[in-house]
Amino acid sequence: MISVCVPVHELRGAERLVRLQDALSAGLAGTDGELVVALNGVPESVAPQGVRAVRLPENLGVGPGWNAAADVARGEILVFGNDDVIPGPRSLALLAGVLESVEQAGIVGVDSWDAKQDAPRADSSETPRECRAVRGPLLAVRKDTFEGVGGFDEDYAPCCWEEVDLSLAIRKKLGLRSYVLHVDFHHQPRISARRALPWVRVAYAGRSESLRSIRRRNRQRLAEKWGV
Repeated sequence: MISVCVPVHELRGAERLVRLQDALSAGLAGTDGELVVALNGVPESVAPQGVRAVRLPENLGVGPGWNAAADVARGEILVFGNDDVIPGPRSLALLAGVLESVEQAGIVGVDSWDAKQDAPRADSSETPRECRAVRGPLLAVRKDTFEGVGGFDEDYAPCCWEEVDLSLAIRKKLGLRSYVLHVDFHHQPRISARRALPWVRVAYAGRSESLRSIRRRNRQRLAEKWGV
């Protein structure tokens, strides 16, 4: 089974979750699956009917939300996404397939990352390609692998660099590799662009911080932790 884990921290995320739920069947392409939503400080009414949901008392951030969803997920494979990402036909099954068919594959995503470039890079290859780490809006990992490294490091909360950290942890601690694969998905650009403005302040865990500060802090943490 594939468990698609998504955190949501806005009331208007309800509409996006409905679109994601509607696209799930095509993305799974016949594979058993479920949508697991972490309600980051929003009411249960935000989650569509038929969705597994776990509620957090306030917005704790992306990594803690993903961890909370993973804790209750029933699938052997976890796919982590954002609420503004719509998986395309076969996309989820293809990502899971890499973990099942490629020896030593520990994590697979749609964007690769390298310290020299220091930015996510989409891949056009329809065959899995090994990379230093994955970054971006859609990635898959086996649940036992995820649990083997302790999940996402919540010190990266509320956002930025947690998926790269997970990739490096999987490589360093378990000796497994990162892969990138081109799959069909839709990332709603207006939502992402608004969230990405450096002066935007993010409220989480009882505090507020600018996105610029969060990015700098977490990039420094990544460098100190992994030497990259």
